[in-house]
Amino acid sequence: MRILSTGSLHFRQRISLLAGLLLFFLPWPMGHAAAVVQRTQQQRAQQEAIVRQQYEMMMAQRQAMYQQAVQQAQAQQVAAYRKAAAEQAAYKQAMQQAVAQRQAAVVQEAQARQAVAQYQAAQVQKLRHDMAEAQVLNAQRSAQINAEQQINAQLNEYATYMALQQQAIASKVQGDVAQQMITQTVAKKAVADQVQNQRVAQKVQQQMVGARVAQTVAAKKAYDHYQEMEEERGSEEEQGSRRVTVVNIEDLWAALDQASRPWRKIIDREVKVLTVSEYIDRFVGNKVLIRKTPGHYVDMIDGILEQSPPLREAPFLNVLGYAAVMEYDFDNGQNKDELARQMLGEANFEANKRRILGR
Repeated sequence: MRILSTGSLHFRQRISLLAGLLLFFLPWPMGHAAAVVQRTQQQRAQQEAIVRQQYEMMMAQRQAMYQQAVQQAQAQQVAAYRKAAAEQAAYKQAMQQAVAQRQAAVVQEAQARQAVAQYQAAQVQKLRHDMAEAQVLNAQRSAQINAEQQINAQLNEYATYMALQQQAIASKVQGDVAQQMITQTVAKKAVADQVQNQRVAQKVQQQMVGARVAQTVAAKKAYDHYQEMEEERGSEEEQGSRRVTVVNIEDLWAALDQASRPWRKIIDREVKVLTVSEYIDRFVGNKVLIRKTPGHYVDMIDGILEQSPPLREAPFLNVLGYAAVMEYDFDNGQNKDELARQMLGEANFEANKRRILGR
C-alpha cells in the first residue's frame, strides 16, 4: 500500500508539471483552469500525505502498544512462574523441616524409652543385688546366733557336769577337801579357757565378715525402708500385695494390653505419661487423632479407674479411648456427640455434656 501511494504521488506530480507547462503555452482562461486543477490536486496530495502520515503514526503506536502489552504479559507470566516456584520451594522446605522434626521427635522418644528401660533394669539389678547381700547378712547372723547357742549349750552341759562332780566330791572324807578345791579350780580354769577360746573364734569370724557387713548395711537399710514404704502403700482391695515400682516397660505394656489393673500399681508419673503417649501413637496408627497431652489423660485415667472398678478389667487402649471420647478429643471422623452418646448412654452423655460446658 505504501508503494502504490508513493507511485500515485509521483504520477500526480507529473500531471501538475504538465499542467504548468500547458498553462504557459495555453491562453489565459485555459491556463487559469489548469492552475486551479493543479492547486486542487496539490491540496489533495497534501491531505493524502497528512492522512497517510497520521495512519502510519497510528499503526506505529498500535504496534508499540501491542509489543508493550506482549512484554507486560510475558513479564507477568514470568513473575507468576517465579512466585509459584518460590511457593513450591517454600512448601517443600516446610515439609522437609516437618519430616525432620518428626524424625527427631521419634528418635528422642525412642531414646527416652531406652533410657527409662535402662534405668528400670538398673534399679531391678540393684534391688536384686541388695536383696542378695541382705540374705547373705541374714545367713551370717543366723550362723553366728547358732554358734552362740551351741556354745551356751556346751557351757550349760559342762556346768551341770561340774555341779554333779562337786556333789560327789562333797560326799568324800575331809581328807579329799584339798583335792576337791584343786579339781574345782581346774574345772573353772577349763571353763574359762573354753569361753575365752570361743570368744576368740567369734572375734575372728566377725573380723572375716566385718568388711562385707559394712558393705551391706546401707543396702539392708535401703531394702528395709523400701519394704516399709511398700507396706504403707498397700492396696485396700488387695491386702498383702505390693505395687510394682520397677518393671520392664515392654512387659508393662503387654500386661496393659490385657487389662488395666497394672496401671494403678505404677508409681512414677513419668512412666504413666510415657505409657499414655505410646497408646496415643497406637491410635494414630489406626487413623484416630487424640490432640490433648498425655499428662492430661494420666490424672483423668487415675480417676476413672478409681471410680469404675469394672474398667480395670478392660484393655488400657479401651480405657484411653473412653477418656478421649468423654473429652471430645477422639477424632475418627465420626460425629463426636453421636460417638459420646453411643459409648456413655443417654444419662451419662447429658451429665458429661454439662461437665464439658461447665469448664
